[in-house]
Amino acid sequence: VGIDNVWGTFIAWAQKEGRHTDLVFPVPGFSVVATQAERRGMKVTRLKTQEKNEYCIISEELEASLSDTNQDMTILYLTPMANPSSTVFDADMMADAMKTFLHLRPNGTILIDLAYVEMIPEEEAVNILSKFTPDLLEATIFSTSMSKMFSYPRLRMAGLHTVNKKYLQQLKAQWQTVIASLPGPAEIEATAIWEHVTKEDRQGAYEIFRQRQKATIQLFEQINAARADKNLPPIVDISHVHRSIPLYLFLKLGKNVDFLNFFVETGILGVPGDVFGGPPEDNMLRLSMGIEGLLSGTAKEEPIDA
Repeated sequence: VGIDNVWGTFIAWAQKEGRHTDLVFPVPGFSVVATQAERRGMKVTRLKTQEKNEYCIISEELEASLSDTNQDMTILYLTPMANPSSTVFDADMMADAMKTFLHLRPNGTILIDLAYVEMIPEEEAVNILSKFTPDLLEATIFSTSMSKMFSYPRLRMAGLHTVNKKYLQQLKAQWQTVIASLPGPAEIEATAIWEHVTKEDRQGAYEIFRQRQKATIQLFEQINAARADKNLPPIVDISHVHRSIPLYLFLKLGKNVDFLNFFVETGILGVPGDVFGGPPEDNMLRLSMGIEGLLSGTAKEEPIDA
């Protein structure tokens, strides 16, 4: 809801200014965000990123896509702790790309989605955020999502943060009507969870996810070994497994294996990478580590039932 209303804010603002607004959306990425923008009438440029760069956008890709400098109110969407790829962007690489973007789009805005910021080591998150120099901060809106941080998908509550007073004024105007439509029980639930579910509880949930990642990879190694005994190719290319975000695994399926073959053999259902905008030929699959028992503070690790 928060990000969708950023789109609504900038579309209305651009119309008043007599400018054009569009979205640069790196793929693979959480496709719902791009779809929301398109449903509001925004042009979306899907910019392919590379596995070798941990799916972080780079300056050269932006230069090739945007080509020339203009005054459009273009928005660049970035998730430094990335879904679906379960990777973390290189801080310097991302900073260079953001500077290139603002050079090409002086009226541009950077929307940083911090949905998974707590799921990586704190020093790594601090290093990424330290790259936001005053000029970058002035052009940035940060979004945080309780649904991800608290591993509670039903809770679609979020916060938007910016130091830019013009952005804040425009966002307030948009949200005056949105806030009035929020259901009261959802606000109460969000407040209660924020007050009573501690950071330690949340970190405990992330540790459960990491253990599930480890167990799942071990399962794939066992299946690969069994297939090798039958002269069959591996079901998962273990050299292409990403796991920096504990909520997900992003992996490359073996030769002639698709997501349905994978499901039949493992009993595990994932989402193909091309759903998130990745090239089908990359044959990637995203797996979610589940949400059981995350708010009790006493959740225990349970073995994965393959």
